[in-house]
Amino acid sequence: MSAVLMTEVSERTQILVRCLKNTGTRHLAANVLAAERPADAVEPLAALLDDRSDQVRATVVSLL
Repeated sequence: MSAVLMTEVSERTQILVRCLKNTGTRHLAANVLAAERPADAVEPLAALLDDRSDQVRATVVSLL
């Protein structure tokens, strides 16, 4: 995520998006993002579509 994008995304959304990359927190973060649907999450989620983890990409696709 670029520095400019990081400033446009709320701290809460940044934390939740980072949690998607951790197998221990992915499910919880995905549930929160799915429930809240923060508008500022679209770009950081889209950036994870290139993640090397199949699970991260699959979770992001379902959220988007």
